[in-house]
Amino acid sequence: MRIILKVLIYITHGDRLLVFTHPEHPAAGLQVPGGTVETGEALVTAAFREAREETGLRDLCLVRRLGMRWFDGRPYGKSECHLRHFFHLTCTTHPPTTWEHVEMASSDLTGPHRFRFHWCDYLAKPPDLIAEMGACLDEVRLPEYTS
Repeated sequence: MRIILKVLIYITHGDRLLVFTHPEHPAAGLQVPGGTVETGEALVTAAFREAREETGLRDLCLVRRLGMRWFDGRPYGKSECHLRHFFHLTCTTHPPTTWEHVEMASSDLTGPHRFRFHWCDYLAKPPDLIAEMGACLDEVRLPEYTS
């Protein structure tokens, strides 16, 4: 089985979490930005690159790395395992409430992909994310580390 290094990004703005759907593929479910780490790429660099490519947002700031989890893709029809690294980024400007963005370059070369974004109040009701994408969402609720 193939092992693929991935990043998943929780982007927040205040008490809202950014989520998206695929308008052309509704079965893909509710997701957060993420993708494959390129060869030789630092994890945090991959997190920012994927966040920008998928959302179109530019004013993002790292809050912290949240952890990593293994994900077995076989129950989802993929003969691969992902080592997922989760990051929390925050949007430092006032983003739109909803928008669509087209990712032109995707690691699986199947693009372009159109995504429909919206914010949800993850503190009041955690979103029902597909494929274990919410595995580290509780970590976002923890207070930031101080030194």
